[in-house]
Amino acid sequence: VNDEIKTKTASDRCTTNMKMVINQYEREKIIERTNDGLLTIASQSRYPCGGKPAFGWYRGKDKDIYINEEEAITVRHAINMAKKGRALDDIQGYMNTAQNARFFEKSSILNMINDIKYAGIFKYKGKIYYDIVPAIVALEDLNEARKHIMMNIYLIISFIVIIVDHLFHAHMATIKIMLNIIIINAGIVVLKYLKKH
Repeated sequence: VNDEIKTKTASDRCTTNMKMVINQYEREKIIERTNDGLLTIASQSRYPCGGKPAFGWYRGKDKDIYINEEEAITVRHAINMAKKGRALDDIQGYMNTAQNARFFEKSSILNMINDIKYAGIFKYKGKIYYDIVPAIVALEDLNEARKHIMMNIYLIISFIVIIVDHLFHAHMATIKIMLNIIIINAGIVVLKYLKKH
């Protein structure tokens, strides 16, 4: 409903502001009720998210999430490749030749390796659930894969910085300082990430 907004008099402005406050209140109540309903679904050990589940799972007729064994084999192999320190390019090549369900970008693979849902841990609206999504890999394997991927990314950044440093050689002291700062910051990010996980 589109009400005409009147702002000519003090009464018009007061009425308009009251309507805006009531409309905002209604929007927030709808969000609260929706969130409460979704949390209730999660507390009943049911998957509360709509849409297609992530690669490795399928939604059953009962709307619960189950492991797609064919896709899970591909996921497990990709995680093992990451654990062995294989490059993202290699993992991407494997993922895109081992299955035809979807095309994996490097960012999709990073998201998969960083998603603890693959270890059966489902975070939803500030709560952690262990009985909603079945685990495809062990948490230890996922953490090991993350560690190797992050170290590979740090090494690539360091290598790029060294190449740029050699290209600009010693003439540009400012660029050398900036490159060293990039390496240090990349190292700090990797260390923080590894401590957190």
